[in-house]
Amino acid sequence: MNTLDVAGTLSWIFLLGIFVKVVSTVVGVKHRASPFLPPGMGDLVWWLSKLSALLVCICAFALSWLGDDTGAMAIFGGLFLLAVSLVSLFAMKRIKGEGPGPSL
Repeated sequence: MNTLDVAGTLSWIFLLGIFVKVVSTVVGVKHRASPFLPPGMGDLVWWLSKLSALLVCICAFALSWLGDDTGAMAIFGGLFLLAVSLVSLFAMKRIKGEGPGPSL
């Protein structure tokens, strides 16, 4: 695989991750206390919202690495570390039952 194919694939994964993040966030906010989501779907939407942010940060970092853009690598690397720490914190709160939504 050449670099252009990898960059194209990463770009599509990045766009898919952004789409999943937006849709899961909108669904989660709209149906936060709503009985309209089937049982278990609230947890799926919550996890999709959090994990898609990590996927987007990884793809953005990889794309900037392929383009030899050290400034973007620093920014997206920092955003990835921030996202990992916040997702871990929110997941622990959710597992303990302290966070929003149903606990696991």
